[in-house]
Amino acid sequence: MRHKKNTFKVVGTILIGFLSALLLKWVVFAPPSSTDTVQTSSVTTASNAHSTETNKSSAVSLFQGDLASQKVLAQKVIADIERGITANDFQTGSARYDGEWAVGSYQMAVLGLGQVITAHPEMKATYLPVMNRGVEALLTPEMNQFGSEAWGSEGLRALGTDDGHAYLGYTNLALSMLRLHDPNNELASVNDALTQALLRRLEQTPYGIVETYPNEVYPADLAAVIGSIALYDTATGQDHSQPLKKLINHFDQNYLDDKSGLVFQAIDASSREPVDHPRASGTSLSAYFLSFADSEVASTVFQSVKEHQKLEIFNLVGIKEYPKGKIGDGDIDSGTLVSGVSPAATAFAISGARITQDLPLYQTLYKTVDFFGSSPLATTENQSLIESPLGNAVLLAILTAK
Repeated sequence: MRHKKNTFKVVGTILIGFLSALLLKWVVFAPPSSTDTVQTSSVTTASNAHSTETNKSSAVSLFQGDLASQKVLAQKVIADIERGITANDFQTGSARYDGEWAVGSYQMAVLGLGQVITAHPEMKATYLPVMNRGVEALLTPEMNQFGSEAWGSEGLRALGTDDGHAYLGYTNLALSMLRLHDPNNELASVNDALTQALLRRLEQTPYGIVETYPNEVYPADLAAVIGSIALYDTATGQDHSQPLKKLINHFDQNYLDDKSGLVFQAIDASSREPVDHPRASGTSLSAYFLSFADSEVASTVFQSVKEHQKLEIFNLVGIKEYPKGKIGDGDIDSGTLVSGVSPAATAFAISGARITQDLPLYQTLYKTVDFFGSSPLATTENQSLIESPLGNAVLLAILTAK
């Protein structure tokens, strides 16, 4: 059960369409089991074999950074940005979550497009203007209204205060990615000011705690802040390696569960004690963000997901949200759980697989996401939910993660 309203960890139901299919198919064909593998009978047909081979080929192409494959993902994201994304594109039932998801759509889009440019510099002229439009949208008062309502002030105009606004780490990641590919862009001064404000807020607390909203601390958001500062250094040549090393050590010592190795989903701002279980969705997202700071640290954080959270159901593999011995219902962060499997954790584990260069895991998780994403059940009111602006952006980012 959630103790507080959610963070900016926008990924909870990124793959709602995937989830819909899970609910109808996994529950029907594979009831929960006490083991980590649910055995089912299957008949292999020529059609299934062809589908499997096609899936493997697509996954391998994306894993290897094939430009043609990445372009398909990028074009969907570009179309969303050119159309414009607002909180009204989402109906979570919460104005805060709707706002978070709109910001997440732009942020993940910019990260994904930037990752493609890194792998394929020839795409810079095409993708850089789109990235710039995405970052410009992130800086508008309308896009940040959800945070302003929580704090009573607009974060980007209150950088001199000690108010946390840790959700701005997501925006700063996008700014830093733009800076990486366009060092002298017109928004560079915003990147400078936001980086310094976030770094100052982290350093002035003994344990590197910055609140996302008043009295609400989420380690995955802190990972975004850390990653944004590290990417800023990569882009500008500045050196914050010493404070970053200290902050990463704080993260490792205070936000990782000793028993499971997973990241705690939420921390009490005053006591620094966990107020939610260690969970795979936050861990996988944290690993992705920390990869911008230190790939070895990201790999270490992700290791527990790889080793202990996989669950095979009906010949498909998903990622369990909670570690062994912990029980929870999930929430908007994880998406609705089916046999303990989280769609958000499953999606973000793909980024971990690519960061750790684990092709078998990447292929396996890609198969799951691809299968349910192409299902006719992955729609509502004739609209594909997996191909929402957030879904498109997240898929581009996780499938091209470095």
